[in-house]
Amino acid sequence: MTDQLAENGSIQAKNQMTETTASKGRILVVDDSYDMVRLLANTLLPNYGFRSSYALDGRTALDKIRHEKPDLIILDLNLPQMTGLDVLEALAQENITTPVVLITGDGSEKSAVEAFRLGVKDYIVKPFTVEEVINTIERALGLSTTQNNEAALTERLFVAHNNIRQLHTRIKQLLQISTTLTALTDRDTIIVEALRNAVAQCGAGDAQLFLRSDKTDIVQIILRSDEMQPRVRKSAQHNPYVQNVLDDGQVFRHHDFIQGVDLSGNSKIRSLLYAPVKYKDDVLGVLCVHHYQAPRTFSEQDEIFMSVLGLFTGIALHNAEEIGLARRHRQQQHEALVRIVHAASRQAPAAQLLTDVVAAVYRSNPVEACRLWLPDAQTGMMTCVADVGVSAESREGEAVSADDGMITQVAGSGQWAYRNEASEETAPVVAEETNSIVTRSMLCVPLLFQDTITGVLQLLNKSDGTFDETDVAHAQELAAAVAVAVVTITGSA
Repeated sequence: MTDQLAENGSIQAKNQMTETTASKGRILVVDDSYDMVRLLANTLLPNYGFRSSYALDGRTALDKIRHEKPDLIILDLNLPQMTGLDVLEALAQENITTPVVLITGDGSEKSAVEAFRLGVKDYIVKPFTVEEVINTIERALGLSTTQNNEAALTERLFVAHNNIRQLHTRIKQLLQISTTLTALTDRDTIIVEALRNAVAQCGAGDAQLFLRSDKTDIVQIILRSDEMQPRVRKSAQHNPYVQNVLDDGQVFRHHDFIQGVDLSGNSKIRSLLYAPVKYKDDVLGVLCVHHYQAPRTFSEQDEIFMSVLGLFTGIALHNAEEIGLARRHRQQQHEALVRIVHAASRQAPAAQLLTDVVAAVYRSNPVEACRLWLPDAQTGMMTCVADVGVSAESREGEAVSADDGMITQVAGSGQWAYRNEASEETAPVVAEETNSIVTRSMLCVPLLFQDTITGVLQLLNKSDGTFDETDVAHAQELAAAVAVAVVTITGSA
């Protein structure tokens, strides 16, 4: 088509040109197809008396517009770096009123309407003829020379008002989406909501979410625009673009209308936009949108939207995980309390019942060992009456030693205490290997029955981190039940 158009244009131009053709103006052709710009800028326009230059991407085009100040811009919508709409918005913000002729194709009606709101004077539809190109250019240049200052001011005001209206609409959409996402507590519902919003707001062929399931595996969730529910791939072979975003935490936008973007052998993808799903500085995954058959690109507005959506999705997923952990812990606490009550109500030797009570506490906490210390009636010293866990050798029956100062402190004061080897706020725990495991962290809470200290519950070596105030609250709740069970079993108060 381009060769035939060039040949016809050259013949018609020779028939119409005078012996000395004065330049009719400078025209900038902006298109990512080198064949198209070569045809228009190097062949057709010079033959009709126009000076011309070209740019293959939006950013280069903006730079040339600022420095060359062309009389007319012929602009394609689908461009790398910046879309045609991005270029028009930048021109409006800088009050550059150079007339623009838009190059459109099938499927670009929505974008074309938006372009006219941003000040486009006319358009030509691919494939086009020489007469259509020249007539459109002359018509647009004629409009520019007769345009008065009042009309130009009115147009700029309209563009500014339109930009503000669009920004206001997008902000409202983001606020509504953020409110909806962060109010959800179910992980699967959050994922579906995020994917649906990505598809709808970006007009994408599909949206995908890649989530880290552990340090090595990635879970891929896919929602196509014509589907109601997403599909999940447990062991997804993620593409290199996903890995790059996971590594650097930056948005990535790319397109290739000629060859297609190669993602796992799928060459039908024409453009893509990937945004990190973050919670604070932690990249939890990647939210992606794709265009397939239609040669459409994602705009800078889409990029901003996806960045913010990725942040909201990350916050929502983190909150859902925290709520889920809290619910599971509460369930474990409830089960432990039931086991403690059951153990105290059985008919069995006291030593066995006390061990069963401590075992119930041990199973509900991620620790290496759990011990129960009660005062010895004869010596008055705190004695270990039950030791459950991975101790090298049980301390059951032993009295406190010089290294058990925290137990003595809690038994005397009735105040809980904990310390972690890695904590900066508390003194490190002394490693003790005799008749026990190596102590890395320790939490002790008093057993209180009717305001009387009846013993100490000791938790050793938290396996998934360090002890904190949340662990204290949970341990105190269990210690209250253990205190009642001890009094019931031993008959002492």
